[in-house]
Order: sequence, then structure tokens, then C-alpha cells
Amino acid sequence: MSSNRGIVEKIASSGTLWDEMSGDIRSLFFESLKSARISITISAFSMGNENDDVKEFFKIIEDKLVGKKTVLIIANDDENLKKYSRTKLLLFSEQFPDYFTLRLFNPKRRSGKNMILHSKLTIIDRKFALIGSANISRQALEHNYEMMIKISGKSVSKMDDMMIHLSQAIEGGDDY
Repeated sequence: MSSNRGIVEKIASSGTLWDEMSGDIRSLFFESLKSARISITISAFSMGNENDDVKEFFKIIEDKLVGKKTVLIIANDDENLKKYSRTKLLLFSEQFPDYFTLRLFNPKRRSGKNMILHSKLTIIDRKFALIGSANISRQALEHNYEMMIKISGKSVSKMDDMMIHLSQAIEGGDDY
């Protein structure tokens, strides 16, 4: 499926009933991260506890940072950011200040309203994006019924610009 805004390149899912109907969400996510040559932008509602899947995610991100790729992660600054993930993100901020940007989304920042960052978006090199329902957790990548699409085209750079704009608002202390 395509339009003047983009092309849906792949559909992936988790959940046993959907196994034969689409690609594997875990494989699509990890292989896409590994393919980054310039940059990775991620917005995450939730990032999980220490387990093989979450550890693999952070290993890929660390490899990219060692390779001097830029990484921007925006995540909720609440109980949805598990202790293990928070520790890894803060460590990357210290170890790779020239390449890693962490923005913690304060759910109460908007005029005292409890508003969350709910998007689950990964943008690779401003060329393609993964959009879906999966959080960065073992449950989402292996057990839940989650879907993800990989798109390319004009919409991807627009979404990356939106994430950069949100990052700047968080950094500046703006009412977001």
C-alpha cells in the first residue's frame, strides 16, 4: 500500500494466532535498529525490566553509540520506565553525551494534567519508521497481541521532526 506520503513496507506482529499472518515483530524491531547508519529516534510509552529482550535492545543501542550514531529516546518519566531501563538510559547519557539524547516526558507537565507519551515509534535514519502498539518489553515483543508496520516515504521525516520538536520542548521546560 502506498500514497504520496509513504509506503507500508512490512507488517509484523506478536501473538500466536498471528504468527503465520505477518512477520515477527521482535525480528523486525531488532533488525531495523541494527540497520541504522546515521540515527535512531525512539518514543516509548514503556521500557521493560531486565530480561533477554530488553538487554538485547540496549546492546544494540550501545553498539550504535560506540559507532558514533546519534540516538534520541523520549520516554515517560514514571513507573512505565522500569528501573533497569532507566539505569541504562542514564548511563548512556553519561557515557555518550555527544551522541545520546534522553528526554524524560513528565506526565504532569501539561498544566498539572496527567498526560502521558503514549506513542511507540522508532525512526531509523529519517528513512523509515516502525509504528505500532508494542512497548520495549519482552511481554510486548513475544507474548502480547501487538502489531507494527514499517513505513518509508515523506511521512517519516515529518514524524522525526515532530519528535525533535517534542524533545526541544522537554529540554526547554516548555509546557508540552
